[in-house]
Amino acid sequence: MRRYLTLSIIVFVVSVFLIVGCKNKEASNTETADVQVSNPTADTTKDYEDFFKKFETDKSYQLSHIKFPIKYVSESPDGSETKEIQKSGYQYSNAFKEDIKCEYKKINDKEFNAEVRGVESGIAVDYLFNKFDNEWYLVKIIDYSN
Repeated sequence: MRRYLTLSIIVFVVSVFLIVGCKNKEASNTETADVQVSNPTADTTKDYEDFFKKFETDKSYQLSHIKFPIKYVSESPDGSETKEIQKSGYQYSNAFKEDIKCEYKKINDKEFNAEVRGVESGIAVDYLFNKFDNEWYLVKIIDYSN
């Protein structure tokens, strides 16, 4: 239980880092044939910017824009492990570290990934956001960190 709580805290802190340090970029369709790429309009770009600004700075907004229980997948050379993080195990943080890099990759109008990478730290986490009823929600975290 203690390991699960510690893991939840680490995942959350990293997720906050991604919000602050990310750049909005489109997904490339060179690696995955089923990924649909569309050019963002000014409205789409503003939609992302407004969402992330508020998600990053507003605790209530952040908590209300996560689909709980959120799926957490830990990938390693030995295999993968999937867990669910309940709202009660999720902790808000607005911390920021400069050694975190992030890119947003739009999949389609209702889905995008935020890829978070630590600079020389081994952190590699992807966050999947989906749009429901015209609102963005964090729905899955995939951790490739070593």
